[in-house]
Amino acid sequence: MAFRPDEGVDLEASNDQGYDVFWITAGEWLEYTFEAEESANYTISPYVASVPGFGNFKLLIDNIDVSGKQPVLGTGGWQFWKPVEIKDVTIEAGVHIMRLEFDSDSDKTGWLFSLNYIEVVKSSPAGIAVPDKAPRVFKLHQNHPNPFNPVTVISWQLAAASAVELNIYDITGAKVVTLLKTNLGAGDHRYRFNGTNLASGVYYYHLVAGEFQQVRKMVLIK
Repeated sequence: MAFRPDEGVDLEASNDQGYDVFWITAGEWLEYTFEAEESANYTISPYVASVPGFGNFKLLIDNIDVSGKQPVLGTGGWQFWKPVEIKDVTIEAGVHIMRLEFDSDSDKTGWLFSLNYIEVVKSSPAGIAVPDKAPRVFKLHQNHPNPFNPVTVISWQLAAASAVELNIYDITGAKVVTLLKTNLGAGDHRYRFNGTNLASGVYYYHLVAGEFQQVRKMVLIK
């Protein structure tokens, strides 16, 4: 990723012979345009350094929060870099916008941390998340965001391993597309759905997992 020195971003030479963004304060943000060569789950790891350890950040892909609030604790020095791992981020092949939003719960004006580089590693080949732990029930969650334009995340949990099929239907009940048809283990899963090729309107996503099934409504607004 190239940097532009005329954008008002605080840059300094880092100890790895590259550059880092320093003097990050609450309310600031960074955006990068990147291209994924294949659809997959990725682990995204910003390398940060902090002395006070008061800051936090959110990572967004195409304006969808994929990380939640991630604290940046003290690393022992302003050039002591440590990764903050964001695991199982589903990214489709193509061009995307990565955005980092910085904040603090206690210090709104001071130097919170510095950012060196962002490591992106493929963690699994499918457009689904690897389960962290097995829940006790089957549940299909409401997609987020909803309404959406044009990307949203559909998530669900499985109490046991099963064959899974995830379909999208329009308001007339006609099947629009099959998003997923595979076997999944017990745990939490999610699918990042891109509705670029669909018209605005009401749609339903239907998940079948073994003997269980559930339907939820979502609204695409363009």
